[in-house]
Amino acid sequence: MGGKKLTAKTIRRKNAATHPDSRRAAQLQRVAHRQEKLSSQRSDRKKDVASKLERLRVMIALLPSKTTHLEDLSSLHAHVRTKYLSRHSTDLQAFKSQRRQGRPPDMREVRLQDAVKRDEEEYRTGLVVPDLLDRNNVALLRKWVEDGAKNQHQLGLFRFRKISALYPDQFTLVQAGLHKDLAPTIEAIGEASGSGHVLGDDDSSDVEEDDQRADAPQAMSTDA
Repeated sequence: MGGKKLTAKTIRRKNAATHPDSRRAAQLQRVAHRQEKLSSQRSDRKKDVASKLERLRVMIALLPSKTTHLEDLSSLHAHVRTKYLSRHSTDLQAFKSQRRQGRPPDMREVRLQDAVKRDEEEYRTGLVVPDLLDRNNVALLRKWVEDGAKNQHQLGLFRFRKISALYPDQFTLVQAGLHKDLAPTIEAIGEASGSGHVLGDDDSSDVEEDDQRADAPQAMSTDA
């Protein structure tokens, strides 16, 4: 059935009271609920994009400057485990050593502990990371990070994988990347990867692409 979309403005009558049990009151309640839900979704998306941008910056920063790319999938897992997941270890150890015996951790330490747990759980079940196996992708990401990595709409240019601690010899190509220097996708992944069965279903929604969403084909290769 056609008609205008219901909003608080279209429902309310000028200078007219709304009875709490009326149809108009129920409509207003539904509109308010919808607006609250949309606002919450927008907030969650912003937090999700901010989190992914921070992960990208950190993973590129943790890559040695002379390293043009990682050799294989096992090297990518090692980078995540030994560099990315352990990046808060020094701070957590400092908090622990400064805390008096028997005293509970302060909020800063608790927040870091929670962040570590979230990262570890996401890595266990499936963590979306920039593809560090592709030389061109690493070079493009480094340049983007050096320029400030402020434009989230440019995320669609780069290549991302999903990897999991549960299946270390598998991956999902969640985003092929729109940048011209990343083609051809399948061949590039096959040459760079030392592994191969696809991990789970393709989940391109894990990477915020906005108006530049790319079709994300899956790629497979096999260990020698």
